[in-house]
Amino acid sequence: MTGVFRAEGNAVIAADPALVWSVLGDFQNVGNWAPEVTASSSLGEADNGLGAGRRCHIRGVGEVDEFVTHWEPPKRLRYSVSPIGPIRRSESDWRVDAEPNGGTRVSLALDYQVGLGVLGRLLNTLIIQNRVEQSIPRVLSRLRRFVEEGNVHVETTAT
Repeated sequence: MTGVFRAEGNAVIAADPALVWSVLGDFQNVGNWAPEVTASSSLGEADNGLGAGRRCHIRGVGEVDEFVTHWEPPKRLRYSVSPIGPIRRSESDWRVDAEPNGGTRVSLALDYQVGLGVLGRLLNTLIIQNRVEQSIPRVLSRLRRFVEEGNVHVETTAT
């Protein structure tokens, strides 16, 4: 299919996969760590899990709605993102894997489709692709700092 693009990256976080998942799986609170999200609110009754939705205010972009399409704790989270500007469809796919020598590898892939025909492809080449590719390492770096600096508090239940 023409007009479909992918940007991806990964980071190793010095933390247990369960701790990293506790941040990614807290779907409604993405604004706590994602650098461009200035606010996030729930869409619907489910805060987390398959079908959960959120509305995010993205600095310099506007408002997008995101809905979980794949939920596999503590390994994978995939969600669709509503159209904005020339981007007609996009999906973010997060994977969490234990590293053999400790820590966690987090991989992020963003697939997006640009509309507007030739004009959309030109916009992608000149502006969109660069911005998307720059955002991936920024998001992963901020997630890493958030987790490694101890900003994550996992609730435990008494036995």
